[in-house]
Amino acid sequence: MNTVALQDFQSYAKVNDNVINKFKNKISKTLLKIWQNYGLGTFMNGYIKVINPDDYQSIIDNTYFPYKDAVPIFVTAFGDIITLESGEYISIMYFRYGKCELMLKDFDFF
Repeated sequence: MNTVALQDFQSYAKVNDNVINKFKNKISKTLLKIWQNYGLGTFMNGYIKVINPDDYQSIIDNTYFPYKDAVPIFVTAFGDIITLESGEYISIMYFRYGKCELMLKDFDFF
């Protein structure tokens, strides 16, 4: 895990054990470590927010039809939702532009 990216992490809550148990087989080990070590919060000067997927899942379910297994993991300061798909592909939904793009194939950046 690249702790430099998380250097300015500002935690606002711990991740509930129920959430960890629900998603631990759907998310990467790296994200699981972020949840366990840092909790929910922001980093990159508030640009990226680590979220509880349950808080954004209904938005994904109602708007992101190609990938029903997409798990929302981050939100940007601009309201973009970053998802994890098939446990390894990271995509971003740019709602203000009405498009989605693949960002990374794995989670090594973090």
